[in-house]
Amino acid sequence: MLRHFENGQRRIKRTACCIENVTQAISKHAGNKPSMLQDALAGRRTEVEGINGAVVAAARELNVPVVQTETLLELVRLVEARVTATRPKHVGA
Repeated sequence: MLRHFENGQRRIKRTACCIENVTQAISKHAGNKPSMLQDALAGRRTEVEGINGAVVAAARELNVPVVQTETLLELVRLVEARVTATRPKHVGA
């Protein structure tokens, strides 16, 4: 019984340490903008196809569900489509 208690205490300490590390990282990088957001705000295509698109394609070949990754991919595609539709057309393009 004592061993289970000690194991639980170690897990709590590791979790607290992990939460502290994540909190520090969030604070340190709070002003940063992810590159995909920078691309979208600038009207550029993002690297979502090369990153998330590749994961989704490989997962489909292996018949592995990656629902969250597929959802993120579709959401970024929607943002890109919206940015492309609202971007002014260049003369002669």
